[in-house]
Amino acid sequence: MADLFSKIGWFDQVLTLIAYLVALVSAAGVLVAIYNSMSARRRDIAILRALGARRRTIFGAVVLGSGGHRCPRHDRGLRVYLAIATGWPR
Repeated sequence: MADLFSKIGWFDQVLTLIAYLVALVSAAGVLVAIYNSMSARRRDIAILRALGARRRTIFGAVVLGSGGHRCPRHDRGLRVYLAIATGWPR
C-alpha cells in the first residue's frame, strides 16, 4: 500500500494546487461582484448623502439589502439539506 502512495503522491500535490487555484479564482469573483454592486449603487449613495444620510445609515442599508438577498437562499438551502438528511421522500 505504501508503494502505491509513493507512486501517486504527486497527484495529491496536483489536487492541492488545483484547490488553491479554485479558492483564488472564487475570491477574485467575489471581489468583482462586490465592486460591480457598489459601482451600481454609487448614484444611489450619492443621492442619499446629498439628502443628509450619515455613513452609518448608508452602511446599514447596504448590509440589510445584501442580507435580504441572502436569507431566502439560505432558507432554501437549509430546507434541501434537511430533506436529504432526513431521507425525504421515502
